[in-house]
Amino acid sequence: MAPVKRMGNFLAGALLLLPLLIGPAGAVVSTPTAPTGVTVKDLVANGQLKISWTLNTETDILFYGIDCGTVPNFEPVPGPAFSTSVSSSTTFFIHSGLINGNTYYYHVHACNTMFMISPASVERKGVPTAPPLPAPPQVLGIT
Repeated sequence: MAPVKRMGNFLAGALLLLPLLIGPAGAVVSTPTAPTGVTVKDLVANGQLKISWTLNTETDILFYGIDCGTVPNFEPVPGPAFSTSVSSSTTFFIHSGLINGNTYYYHVHACNTMFMISPASVERKGVPTAPPLPAPPQVLGIT
């Protein structure tokens, strides 16, 4: 899955500052809540981490954005080291192509149908590792 670029600084900032908008048919639409239950798990599969979260309770979520940084408390704007998005029904993303032993930090955002972006989730970190080496073959004695 190719990385996607997040909205520009001005647009993203403006969307985060608007607490309420009037949606279709006069319905009030609010900024989504930050995703919860975020975890990062090492898949022990050579440079892969699985980022998981709990689906938001809002019914108008369009997609989730996942931001990755290489330092703690990184800022999503002006830009993380990696950013992608997944559909509103998805509760995980597998980030591959990482360097084993390096620490990666993640935030998850929800975006609704009015393109309002939630605050970032709690930051979580993970360190990918390689699978263990297989046991060496045993030499059987010859009699």
